[in-house]
Order: sequence, then C-alpha cells, then structure tokens
Amino acid sequence: MILIREMRSEDLAFVSKIEEQSFTHPWTKEQFQSELNTAHAWSYVALYNKMIVGYIVFWNVYDEIEIGVIAVLETHRNKQIGQRLLHTAIAQKPISIFLEVSDKNDVAQTFYISQGFQEIHRRRSYYKDGTDAIIMKKSF
Repeated sequence: MILIREMRSEDLAFVSKIEEQSFTHPWTKEQFQSELNTAHAWSYVALYNKMIVGYIVFWNVYDEIEIGVIAVLETHRNKQIGQRLLHTAIAQKPISIFLEVSDKNDVAQTFYISQGFQEIHRRRSYYKDGTDAIIMKKSF
C-alpha cells in the first residue's frame, strides 16, 4: 500500500539516498531542509510498506505550481508512485504546473508526457555537464 505524507526532517537521510541514486546533479540534504522551512514550499514522501520510496518538492506560487524535484526509488518505479506524488501537486488545483528535466533523462520525459506535460522551452547547456534542461508545462 502506498501512503503519501508530508516530508519531515528525519526523512532526509532516505530522501538524500534516493536523490543521489536518481540524479547526476542531486540536491543536497541542506537544500531539502531549506525547503522544509520555506512557507510556499510543499514537500511530500511516498511510503511503500512503511519505507520511503519517493518524494516530491514543489512551490505553489499563486495559481501555478513549479515542481522542484520528484523521484521514485528505481526498484519501485512503474507502481504508480510517481503519479500519486504528482497528484499531490495537482490537488492544489493550479491552472498550470511547470518542471524542468534533463534532456538525457528519457525515463522522466516519457513519464511527464504520459501525464500530459509538453515541452515549452529548452535551456541550452544548463547543467554542469553541458546537457540541456527541458522546461515542461501541464495546463488545466
């Protein structure tokens, strides 16, 4: 059973491990802690059999949402956990949701497209390794 709840400081060790396994440019534990202390930031974890297997951090700015990061432990992908996390943002009833994804992250791009996101812009050579960031948007 999947449970979604607000992220807590004591979750950050597990969240950081998933982050490091998921991204070539991972957020630090301190970045996650900073978001927990930010008024307009929303942070959630997904638990599967009481184990943290995913998380999302997003910012609710008026009637729009920007997803800062979303990830699911590789061994737990394709179990609708990413969808459930994404729906915590959608539940805020925004008019649109934005996110950025590396142009090398085909798995994430396929997931976002399946959820109704479309590419709207590219930030050329955005990441340290020279890869582009794709900006995607979903409107409601």
